[in-house]
Amino acid sequence: MDKNYEITQKIIQRLTVQSFAIKGFSFTFVGLIGNILKDISSPLLLSTSVLAIAVFWFLDTFYLNAEKAYRQLEEIGDFSKGFDYKKYGIKLPFYKTLFNITVMPIYIVQFLFTIFLYVSVVY
Repeated sequence: MDKNYEITQKIIQRLTVQSFAIKGFSFTFVGLIGNILKDISSPLLLSTSVLAIAVFWFLDTFYLNAEKAYRQLEEIGDFSKGFDYKKYGIKLPFYKTLFNITVMPIYIVQFLFTIFLYVSVVY
């Protein structure tokens, strides 16, 4: 049982690291886009950056949702079906994690920053 707990903890740790890395990439990307947008006001660049921020938000939500599912699997403690949480009937609503109060503000601020910077350069 301790080996299963250890494996589950490693899975959760990897998911947490990936989520943190996605946040770091998104901040770096927004900084890069902000630096480019202050010189060039291109609607294509704006739409590409908004799409990229949405992809980062989706990926971050995916990793956080999977992390929550593995935490629930860990609480169940029965690993007879393996480590795939879907085999245990664990289903978490994706939208709840997407609009979670700890996730949503990060990406909303990035959206607003990018749009504000574009508008300030254009007008």
